[in-house]
Amino acid sequence: MLTMNDKRQRHRSQLRHPSVSFSALIVIVLAATAAVVESITFTINVDSGTETCLTLPTPPNEKASIRGTFELFDEEKAISAKPLRVVLYDAQQAIAYKSAQNAGQGMFSADGMGKFRLCVENGASKTNPAARRPDGEDRQVGVSIRVKSALLQQMNDFNKQKQTAFNKQENNRNTLSIEERRHLEWEESQESEKLKRTEQIAELTDSLSSKIDVLSDHLNYLKVRHLIHEDISQQTFGRIIKWNVIQGFALVCISVGQIFAIRKVVEKRRYM
Repeated sequence: MLTMNDKRQRHRSQLRHPSVSFSALIVIVLAATAAVVESITFTINVDSGTETCLTLPTPPNEKASIRGTFELFDEEKAISAKPLRVVLYDAQQAIAYKSAQNAGQGMFSADGMGKFRLCVENGASKTNPAARRPDGEDRQVGVSIRVKSALLQQMNDFNKQKQTAFNKQENNRNTLSIEERRHLEWEESQESEKLKRTEQIAELTDSLSSKIDVLSDHLNYLKVRHLIHEDISQQTFGRIIKWNVIQGFALVCISVGQIFAIRKVVEKRRYM
């Protein structure tokens, strides 16, 4: 049986653990919001039969996560995006991601260290020249890239450290009484369960963060599409105004010419 002192210690332990779990949750949320090391969104104009590649360095001596999205802006060309392909190579130049055939949009992700390379191909491939299939159409592609610290990897390292601490306590159990051993086992089971819950929360937070990033990228691409359509509309409107002015000027010239022609005819008839 447990003494009153042991019960008080257990009760205090139960009061302490929730605060530890809540603190870990706060750390996870803050880490998720501050996990982005570098973020960039840009537009690439890829000529037919060419490819454009970018080097993506990760923080030195640290495992990072490369995540991003891409989208073809031209809706008509997006219907037939077969020549378009987005490929992500890792530090060993192995393919970490390759977009599906005829995909006008998509998302990519890879974990690792070193320099990654992202290539946007429009009917061309330096690594596989036999895959060349240009169709003569230039394409405008929006790309968003985020380099994040590997939050889940950090959580796994933290769990390993906690497990190492548990193993050290295991070696000292021989000097403890039966009640102290039971209390220690109970604390270890509670701590292990909290670590599992914390890891699950970290995974859910990471997944939610990725989905929010994808939604944010899609909204940015919609803004770019709107600007492109607005520019086309302004150009079309400007051309319409230009041709209306030319047509008006031509009508004025024709009218003036007709007036002079009628005037000459009237003057000839007057003199006859």
